[in-house]
Amino acid sequence: MIKKYKVEIISPVHIGSGDKISPIEYILEDKFYRINMDSLFEDKDFPREEFIEKAKTQIYLGDFYSQAKKHKSYYLEICEELKRRKIIKEVLEFIKSGGKVFIPGSSLKGAIRTAIIYYAIKNKEEIHSFVKNELIKLSKKGGDRKRADDRIDEKFFGKTTHDFMKGLIVSDSNLFYTDVLKLQLVKVLSVNVANKLQQKLDLLVEALKIGSKFEISIKIDDFYFREEVKELGFSNKKEYLENLPKICNEYAKELIEYEMKFFKKYGNWYKDLIEFYEDLKEEDGFLLRISWGTGWHSMSIARLFQEESFFFELRKKFKLGKRKNPPYFFNIFPKTRKVVVDDKIYPLGWIKLEEVK
Repeated sequence: MIKKYKVEIISPVHIGSGDKISPIEYILEDKFYRINMDSLFEDKDFPREEFIEKAKTQIYLGDFYSQAKKHKSYYLEICEELKRRKIIKEVLEFIKSGGKVFIPGSSLKGAIRTAIIYYAIKNKEEIHSFVKNELIKLSKKGGDRKRADDRIDEKFFGKTTHDFMKGLIVSDSNLFYTDVLKLQLVKVLSVNVANKLQQKLDLLVEALKIGSKFEISIKIDDFYFREEVKELGFSNKKEYLENLPKICNEYAKELIEYEMKFFKKYGNWYKDLIEFYEDLKEEDGFLLRISWGTGWHSMSIARLFQEESFFFELRKKFKLGKRKNPPYFFNIFPKTRKVVVDDKIYPLGWIKLEEVK
């Protein structure tokens, strides 16, 4: 059974290639110009030797040779904040294939997997009790994080070789030119010891524009759910895969409320985020939050157990929200968020999927 979906970008999405674009490789003016360095070095007017020498101490290409724009490999729109003030630093590059932009199916499948196990823990007493006991063991001396993760995965999904999620095949999206990207300013926000939300760090990222649309397909491979395959040890949990819109939206709804509650504590600067989440609750289709900048709280099942007494022991053991000075742990965890500052303030990573009939 194959279904096709339209994927719409609801807030800026950054899916990293693993590479960073150095200031010696771009010019930031009215737009972000990514320079083809091979072409630039073939330019007879370009002072190659001087550039090589100065590049040893990290220079910005726009200050050194602004004519390099004619050697651009592509250019991007820039966010409103970068039009007001120029920030020059490394840019986190978006994943591309042959110079074109796409959404990997693995990014979608990872978000779906988290939503499914969260839903199961919340709604199945047996799974909830098992996970809770594993986390209690983990919070104590000698508890092993990798083994706990493996046991939880095996209990619900099955052994690695028999994981029922093998029956869910999510395609990569179609390819697009780089004009679906925008250079965005991301601010890292962190709660301080006085319980104020401070702006700590600026980051530059290539991110998918709000409103961009892609297409993917999602297939449930019935082979993995046949009786003879089940006898080999595969978990027969096909019903979870058949109810993805419901499961993902229930997960998204709780995450939306969690984030709104967090930002409502910290004043008027964050009203854009609260309004964004109010509007998000009214979206059709089903929602996922994917990839970089979405935070621990978007990717972790442990959010279900934050009010349990053992959770602070887990935090102490793994130094989650730890400080150098007293008090050694923040009351709020997680205490950081990444937000995009453009015409408004946006969270990262929200997409909407609608089935194409």
